[in-house]
Amino acid sequence: MTGDEFSRLHIVYDDRVPVPTPVREIIGAARFSGVLRRQRSLRASITQAIRSAVPDAGFTSLSSDAEALDFVESLGTMPTDRMILRLPSMLVPSDMERFRQFLAKCIYAFEPLILDGMHDGEAATLTSVEAACVLIRLTDGDARRSLLSGIAATAGAVDEITFLDLRDISSFLHYMTSATETRHFNSMSTREGIFCKRSPNIAKMRAEHDFFHIAPAPMKRFLLPTFDYLEEENEASYAMEHCVVPDAALQFVHGAFTPKSFAALLDHFFRYLDARPSREVTATRWQSEATAITWGKVEARIADMHGTEEGRKLEAVLTSCGPMGGLADICARAEPLVRKAVETDTDTALRFSHRDPCLSNILFDRRISFFRLIDPHGATDPDDAMTPALYDIAKMSHSVIGGYDFINNGRFDTPLDDGMTLALHLDDGGPPDWAKVQFRARLADRGIDWRQVRAYELSLFLSMLPLHRDFPRKLPAFVLTATKIIEELEAAG
Repeated sequence: MTGDEFSRLHIVYDDRVPVPTPVREIIGAARFSGVLRRQRSLRASITQAIRSAVPDAGFTSLSSDAEALDFVESLGTMPTDRMILRLPSMLVPSDMERFRQFLAKCIYAFEPLILDGMHDGEAATLTSVEAACVLIRLTDGDARRSLLSGIAATAGAVDEITFLDLRDISSFLHYMTSATETRHFNSMSTREGIFCKRSPNIAKMRAEHDFFHIAPAPMKRFLLPTFDYLEEENEASYAMEHCVVPDAALQFVHGAFTPKSFAALLDHFFRYLDARPSREVTATRWQSEATAITWGKVEARIADMHGTEEGRKLEAVLTSCGPMGGLADICARAEPLVRKAVETDTDTALRFSHRDPCLSNILFDRRISFFRLIDPHGATDPDDAMTPALYDIAKMSHSVIGGYDFINNGRFDTPLDDGMTLALHLDDGGPPDWAKVQFRARLADRGIDWRQVRAYELSLFLSMLPLHRDFPRKLPAFVLTATKIIEELEAAG
């Protein structure tokens, strides 16, 4: 229990109701508080809203009936004029800003309030300490419904806030499918089943829009059609259907995949790889393309990092506590490994490629075998979409083997070990071993050398550093993943 003892408001985040089976089969989380959206758990989002609106309010999170009984005991010591706001974790505000505004006004309330009415036997409720004792003590759903209905009959109603009931699968999918993380230079909106993306980077928007239209026919079934391209003076936008399907990354980090459903995902992914048309080019051109997209990109982006505040801080941390020293030392060990992968790759054709088919860019629903790739790197001319075959494979590998989505969603820690050296710990152990085994088996079946894929992946983890400067905590995690790959490849020879 936290908060100022003199505050008139105490907020109880009631997380005792487990996630229903139909929803858990999609996302994997056992409790609603642990559902990740936009790189943050639902509990963290609610907590941040509370702290920004009413920093002095008390706050208690309940995850068991035993904790609830202990809290009820403590309520007896609270002033009688204190109001208790109980927020069931399955109810999430549809507009967090309005929710914050309401919280800021809560401290002036003296009468019970029901926020947005009843939701299948539950409600966000502002009550007296006495009523809260009875409400929180209840463990039977029917009894709670009856009590809340009684409160609702006499309490004031607040209609300015609406909640989504995440127990309802359609509401849950609506909530999760609006969770796409955008870069600081992009904005996204959804209206009437249409998803619109806009950015001041006009060339990028045009390339993303045009990619579907120049894609060869066999590939189109793996992509979402784009339409309504609009170019204005300072920005461009395009639209596509808003598919109420969660991306594979959110399912992966929540542990929703089973070996069977993950195998189905890989089936679709490798069918996509097979659908990419190839083009034979000269050895000189292929080497130039492969080098540019791997080590050439690393060199350019590491140079960009050096001139930033985040880059200087990262360098200081790595130099002091990193397992391989600073970025220059790491790159010196990484470069020959990446160049060797390029030089020994025998598949020297180029492929028409998405160029970013990681799990976060895959919409996947195992129930209806739905698979679509979103957010391509883009191209306005087919020649611009031709890429070495291993690049798309490495993008999937950095999710399945490298744990990129765990890092990207903040599910990691970078503590100092006993030797005062940075270490990387992914929550729940990161990608499950069985998923890694499945992916590597697919590579082996196709005669693809996993060491070459990992070397390409190594270049990805290093080159993505400046792209994530807006979340500096991720930077050491990406570097530590790169050093792990270096050690793995050096040991493999």
